[in-house]
Amino acid sequence: MGFQNVVIKQSSFEEWPIEASAFDMVVSASAFHWIQPEVGYPKVADVLRNGGYFVLLWNKEPQPTSDVCQLFVEIYNQHGLPSLGRFETEIARKQTLKALAQPAIDSGLFREVASKQMKLEVKYTAEDYFLLLSSFSPYINLEESRRNSLFAELRRKINNDLMGMIDLSYISAANIFQKITA
Repeated sequence: MGFQNVVIKQSSFEEWPIEASAFDMVVSASAFHWIQPEVGYPKVADVLRNGGYFVLLWNKEPQPTSDVCQLFVEIYNQHGLPSLGRFETEIARKQTLKALAQPAIDSGLFREVASKQMKLEVKYTAEDYFLLLSSFSPYINLEESRRNSLFAELRRKINNDLMGMIDLSYISAANIFQKITA
């Protein structure tokens, strides 16, 4: 049960050989900021047919409440990881997501046709929270014993002060652009 019209090519975006005007849509999920703007935006415009769409999807990492971050700040500081325990307001997170979309407009190759940000609140058990954190680069890159020690102290705090549960909020954004045609 294959997809006869689907071809998978493994390559970096920069090295991907393009076929001009081959696509109606290009979608990137939380990745386009890694591509140099002077390479990425012209390449997307080149592969899109006239009137084609460029979709950028982003997620801002989950954020505990300000009160919970205050509970954790001392633990992160003791482990020499103050940046991991920082709190970002909802407004700041939304501004960050908006700023990620701006270069597409600034390229002069696209016009924005739709933009939406959504907030989702989720309750996690301590164990599920640590599974989630373990999927993020700053935690993956920690030496294992340091990560385990950090998680053990955070786990005690969550179990003792938060009854074993932690509330997190996610903010996601979807930006849809249309290729500007001459």
